[in-house]
Amino acid sequence: MTTTPQFDRDLLRALQYLYYVDSAPIVSDHRFDMLEKAYEERTGKALPVGSDLVSSYDDAERYLASYLKRRKWFPAEETL
Repeated sequence: MTTTPQFDRDLLRALQYLYYVDSAPIVSDHRFDMLEKAYEERTGKALPVGSDLVSSYDDAERYLASYLKRRKWFPAEETL
């Protein structure tokens, strides 16, 4: 599956939201680090540092986090 850099960023930010704000991570730290590294290599952009403030995340990131948490879903290993 091919995704856009914006979706990849939103997904990673949603994962950060679940980890830092909700204290409900759905991926391991190691897996997140690997996904973040792949994103940064592909885009040349660094992901913002995670925050425990809800206001640090935009609507799309928060909504995606809510969806992922409710569905207990995460893409296959090869995604991102």
